[in-house]
Amino acid sequence: MVLAFKAGVFITLGIIAYFDFKERQFPWWAIALCFSCIVSLGIMQLEIQTFFKASLLNMAFVLVQLLLLMFWFLIKQRRLINIVDTYLGLGDILFFLTTCFAFSFFNFIFYHFISLVITLVVALLMIKKSENKKQGIPVAGILSVILALFMLIGATEELNFYNDSWITEWM
Repeated sequence: MVLAFKAGVFITLGIIAYFDFKERQFPWWAIALCFSCIVSLGIMQLEIQTFFKASLLNMAFVLVQLLLLMFWFLIKQRRLINIVDTYLGLGDILFFLTTCFAFSFFNFIFYHFISLVITLVVALLMIKKSENKKQGIPVAGILSVILALFMLIGATEELNFYNDSWITEWM
């Protein structure tokens, strides 16, 4: 059963990446299916209370970042800006929130930091290469490729991303 849910995550991540890179949007059912598979995997690997506690902590971290981003644009432009569909797509935000269920807190911070740095580098390269400087960046697509790579590394190295012990041992 675990293998079926992992396959579901990989397939939906591929669909999200494909459509986000191609069209700068992706089907809503893909994010819903990805979310369902990730939550199912988490519940199978952890006690339900532990799983949801970690997920809520991760969501709080993302929501604080989004609020700080909105505050920064408020200061910069001296008016309240709706960042959804202006700077970030709703799909990007939903993907951020979906990834909150895929990791324990420290693993999430590690994934989130690495993926945002890689997304920034890819975005800068895309802008430099593009003639249309206002072209959108496929944030969810890039993040989905990185999440798939994390899952692949986790599977080959037998890492459990709901357990922070490998990070604390590494530090």
